[in-house]
Amino acid sequence: SHDSPLFDSIISDLFPRVVLPTSDRGILDVSIREIMQKMNLQAFLWYIKKIMQSYKIMLVQHGFMLVGSPLGGKTSALKVLAGVFELLEAKGLMDQHRVEYVFIRPKAITMAQLYGTFDPVSHEWSDGVLVNMCQKHATSLTKGRKWCIFDVPVAAIWIQIMNTCPNDNKQLCLMSGEIIQMSLQENIIF
Repeated sequence: SHDSPLFDSIISDLFPRVVLPTSDRGILDVSIREIMQKMNLQAFLWYIKKIMQSYKIMLVQHGFMLVGSPLGGKTSALKVLAGVFELLEAKGLMDQHRVEYVFIRPKAITMAQLYGTFDPVSHEWSDGVLVNMCQKHATSLTKGRKWCIFDVPVAAIWIQIMNTCPNDNKQLCLMSGEIIQMSLQENIIF
């Protein structure tokens, strides 16, 4: 935070007489507070800011990671944001729609169950849990957002494979050679 004034000064030197518009997130702020109250969560300013940051990154990235200590409120922040989208849809505001989300716990299943595997006898590919969810989300005709949430601490054994999967073209490239075109509303969250 102490670098922000310096950064603002550098930007104003590079672009003189340009005034940056402030973003009006009033509706979003009010909706976050309303959902947090329904969920019996305390509306700390820093927590609301983290939820808004998650929303902003979701608008520009289809795959992203929430980082923080255990029991730091990362999962609750996503649930609040999902509730906010549902509330905004009900009120007809900000062109938002409810969220279909699924939590995947990669440490609870094998890599073959998560990603899929070739059968050594029949040489046929069988899809894993992640592939099935991504295919379901990609072919869904609803306007709502679709989240595939890996709700565990990141481990090298399964994240290394995911690191090469979601690319800038919103395509999920699988080990079977199949490519799933992710929808604009789809996010993979770690």
